[in-house]
Amino acid sequence: MKGGCMKRSIIWLIMILSATAFSTMACSSSLVDRVQEGGIIIDTIESRHFRISRAVVYQEGENLIVSGKVKRKTTALRGSGHVDVVILGPDHSLLYEGSTLQVPAIVRRKGSRESRFTVAISVTVREGSFVRIGYHDTTGMQRIYRCGTNCARP
Repeated sequence: MKGGCMKRSIIWLIMILSATAFSTMACSSSLVDRVQEGGIIIDTIESRHFRISRAVVYQEGENLIVSGKVKRKTTALRGSGHVDVVILGPDHSLLYEGSTLQVPAIVRRKGSRESRFTVAISVTVREGSFVRIGYHDTTGMQRIYRCGTNCARP
C-alpha cells in the first residue's frame, strides 16, 4: 500500500513541477505576435496545387520569425518546391526577399501531415508592413530553392 501512495505522490509532484515550468516559460517568453500587436499584414499566395496555411509572424529578440504550413490542394500531384517570403514596408518598399525549404521536403498528399516551414529574418518592420508568403512548386526541376524567381514578389 505504501508503494502505491508513494508512486501517486511522485506522479503528482512531477505534474505540478511540469505545469509550473510550462507556465513560467509562457510568461517569460519574449515572443510578440506582430500580426496582433504590430499591425503587420500577412498575404499568402496560393498556387494551382499548393497553399500556405497557419502562417504566423512574430518577433523574437532581433529576429522576425515567419512560419506556417504547406498543404496540397489536390491528391493527384506529388510536389516538391520551396517557400518564398517577401517583406514590404508600409510604403511597399522591399525590406526582405528570400526562400526557405519546408520539412518534409516532399509535400505529402492531401489529408496527410502538412509540411512546415520557419525562417528567422533579421529585419526591422513597422506597423502596416506586409509579409507575403508563397509556395514555389519546382516539381520536376532540380532540388534548389534559390532559383532566382520569387513567387511572393508583387
